[in-house]
Amino acid sequence: GLTIQKATNTGNDLDGWVFGVYTDAACTKAVPGSPFTTGEDGSVTVSDLSVGTLYAKEIPVDDPYWVCDSSVETVQVAQNQTATISFSNTHYGDLRIIKTAVNGSAQGWNFQILDANKNLVDTIKTDADGYAISGKLMPGKYYVREVHDRDEAYWEYDANVEQEVTITAGSRAEVSYTNTQYGRIQFTKTTNTGNYLGGWVFRVTDSNYEVVGEYTTDETGYAITEKLAPGRYLVQELSNGDDYWNIDVMLHDVTVVAGETVEDPWYNREQGLGWFYKSTNTGES
Repeated sequence: GLTIQKATNTGNDLDGWVFGVYTDAACTKAVPGSPFTTGEDGSVTVSDLSVGTLYAKEIPVDDPYWVCDSSVETVQVAQNQTATISFSNTHYGDLRIIKTAVNGSAQGWNFQILDANKNLVDTIKTDADGYAISGKLMPGKYYVREVHDRDEAYWEYDANVEQEVTITAGSRAEVSYTNTQYGRIQFTKTTNTGNYLGGWVFRVTDSNYEVVGEYTTDETGYAITEKLAPGRYLVQELSNGDDYWNIDVMLHDVTVVAGETVEDPWYNREQGLGWFYKSTNTGES
């Protein structure tokens, strides 16, 4: 006779595996009663076999999480004896990363998968729908780490740079990341003399008329905001209190676009002040 013994990497899911037994190495001529199915203990015993050389192989299952033993085992069947052969299958899990990109595309984000010892297992990239799916992973603890390879002048990454995840055999684990893309405003100051470009202050107000911040130009005439959510803003130049300067008193309406720096130019003119003297016939002014 012949006993076929099934093992798995988890020690579970031992019943229901199907094996063919054949009289030829090409596995085209099955013995009577073939194929045979394992019971709860993972074994199946076949009796009344002809003495001689037989061949056995597993009939693979259509399951993306199982990798079946693909070997063809050769067994010598002797009279009044029961030979034993073993097959081992591996049960995997996998991982899906879900990316949300506010004000931007969810495609093309890179993530590293690390094992429990923080060794790199794989690097995967999100598709057009914002999903990145790993290959088969052995059950156990892993870490997912987002790769920061975008321009951080505009992108704010998820605070959870690295997340721990447990892979379970036969199932898909999920982790989510959300990144947000912003824009910025750059103020450019020019004057009629080409001098005195630094120290000019601009106040930015959002669409709810809340002050976002005040920004001061450097000596080259430039000032730039921090990250701003896309939308409409109003910019006001604050007076420096110098009567020799004619500043722009108009509000600038600026639309911030995600992933871009919007230029907002300002021009001031330096002017002189005249003094007038009045003479009279009395000599008094």
